[in-house]
Amino acid sequence: MKAFVILLGITVMLLIGLTVLIVLLAQQMHRNNTKPSEPVGPGKTTSSTLPNRKKGKPTGLFFVYPESEGYALDELNDYNSLPTEKDIVENFNAIVSIGNSASKLVKPVDSSYKDRLEESFAYVEKRYPGMEVLRWMAYDFSTDSLFCKCNSKSNPEHCNESISTICKILKDTDCSATSSCDVGVAQNIQTDIDKYNLKGIMFDDEFPGSGSKIVPLFEKIKRDNQGLLLGWSGDIRTARKGPSGKTEYGSDTVIWDYCLGQVYTSNTLDLYGEGCSKFNPNEFWRNIKTMNLNGAGSVPVPMVCGAGDCQGDTNIDSKGFKCVDERLSERQIVSLIESRPTHNFAVWYGKHPQLKSGKATSGCDPDSSERCCSINGDSIEDCSQGCCNKWQLS
Repeated sequence: MKAFVILLGITVMLLIGLTVLIVLLAQQMHRNNTKPSEPVGPGKTTSSTLPNRKKGKPTGLFFVYPESEGYALDELNDYNSLPTEKDIVENFNAIVSIGNSASKLVKPVDSSYKDRLEESFAYVEKRYPGMEVLRWMAYDFSTDSLFCKCNSKSNPEHCNESISTICKILKDTDCSATSSCDVGVAQNIQTDIDKYNLKGIMFDDEFPGSGSKIVPLFEKIKRDNQGLLLGWSGDIRTARKGPSGKTEYGSDTVIWDYCLGQVYTSNTLDLYGEGCSKFNPNEFWRNIKTMNLNGAGSVPVPMVCGAGDCQGDTNIDSKGFKCVDERLSERQIVSLIESRPTHNFAVWYGKHPQLKSGKATSGCDPDSSERCCSINGDSIEDCSQGCCNKWQLS
């Protein structure tokens, strides 16, 4: 009997041990199956989503991209501004501060800075002193810009006049370098890379006629500067194929790293739920996922509008028009950041058109019930219903 009891005890202990082993193995298999994917390097083929991303485990980059006025905007104040450092530290590894090359033409608010460009860089670095801040530059290649030589749609005479006017303002700039795109403009950009310690350069892919010259120009500059990253802004779905002209004029050996996707102009009605109080972060991200950005050649970065002329769009894939105020408040931007399924995120801060009433405090012109901001009212029916009384959508 005693032997039986001992044998029974040993059997029970073995069963308990086997049960514990099975539980441990099951937990390990579960961890292996649910472990978040590690962030990939810029330019590598990647999934646009980050499964099981947890708050408090920062990952990816936070891009901030201002218009030429920088961050000295009526729409940004003590109550509504860029996200706080606490919010960014908890969610990102670093900040990409994109300088706007056109800011060199704008006088600074603080006279201790040379121009609005230097002031904008300093603004971001002072707002996030505990974060790594990487400087980029966005270049303007419109037909009346300093770099109009790179736009094949430029009128030569008008382009030369624009360059002459801009050079009188930029007195210390070697404006003879703008005599050509492939040499002159390249020299100007290289000077910026060295002067501002730029980690990346980009352009707004919205100007027709620019791809044939800009793409090879940027790719040559990247080859000449080890580690330099390339980006562009446009429809986020272009991340699959690259900026305009990449297929025709680009090199197969050069990768464009980031696409800052203007999601406020891509299927706006779906993403913003018709704007204003109907905006929902979860609905926003569900609609982003339907764009099927997985496997894109460049890293797609969803970019929303934090201030500026961001009203009056419609769905690209559908007919018709409805005015939507797409500007998001600081609180709403943080809600998107915290709930995002992506590594990276970007915010555009532009200047709202000056309205008759003075400051830009509304998505619609308060003196006209028939039109939304600068949209031609003749072709819009009851446009004002899609706009907010106050620009903050919360």
